[in-house]
Amino acid sequence: MEQKNATGQGWNLFALELQRILRKYGMDLGQLDDRVGIHREKVRRLIQSLDTPPSLPLLNPEETEAIIGKLNLDPEDVLRLHAAVLATSVQRILSDRIRLDEAYLAAEQILPIIAQSLLAHAGEKGLGNIRAGDIDPMDSDLDDVLDTILNAIDRGSEALQWSYYARSSRERLKKARQAYNYYEEALTDLDSLGRAIRKQHAWQEWHRAAQGGLRMAQSRLDELGG
Repeated sequence: MEQKNATGQGWNLFALELQRILRKYGMDLGQLDDRVGIHREKVRRLIQSLDTPPSLPLLNPEETEAIIGKLNLDPEDVLRLHAAVLATSVQRILSDRIRLDEAYLAAEQILPIIAQSLLAHAGEKGLGNIRAGDIDPMDSDLDDVLDTILNAIDRGSEALQWSYYARSSRERLKKARQAYNYYEEALTDLDSLGRAIRKQHAWQEWHRAAQGGLRMAQSRLDELGG
C-alpha cells in the first residue's frame, strides 16, 4: 500500500531534493533519461520512491556530476544535492530501526546541518572536497524478483558517494571497497536469474548499471591506491 510521510511529501529525501532542484532549472525527474542520459529504470525508481516506502534509490557520483554539468547548477544547489545524499544515508539506517515517517523527519531535520558542514569544510579533503517524460512501469513481479539486487545497487551507489565524502583516506578506501563488493554482488545475482528474466529490458538496464558501477568503484579504488 502506497503511503506518504507525515509531511505529505513522499519518502525518498534525496529524490525530493533532486526534484526541487530540477524544477528550479525547468526540468522534472521524468526528463532525466532524455535530457541527461540517466537510464529509464533508474529514473522510474526515483519517481516511484517519492510515494512508495521503503525504497531509497540514489544516483552514483557520475550521474550526479552529469546533472551538475548539464544544468550548470549553482554552488548552493550542488551542495544541497550532495547533502541530500548523506541525509538519505541516515534515513536508510534509521528506517531499519524506527518508524519510516520518523526516519524521514529525522533525516529532513539534519539535512541543513549537513549542508552547513559541507560549506564549512569546503576546500578540505573529504566532506568539502567533492567533485563537482513519462516512464514505462516495470512489471511488479519483476520488481519483486529484483528487489534484493536493486538494494545492492542502491547501497553500492551510496558507498561510492561516501568514498568521496569520508574525511580519512582509510574510510574513503573502505567505502570504495564496499561499493565494489555491492556492485559485484548485484552482477552475480543478476547473472544467476533465469533466461526469461534476462531477456527483459529492465534486467538489461540494471545489468548495465551494475557493470558501470563496478567500473566506477574499481576506478575509485585505483585512485585511492586500493
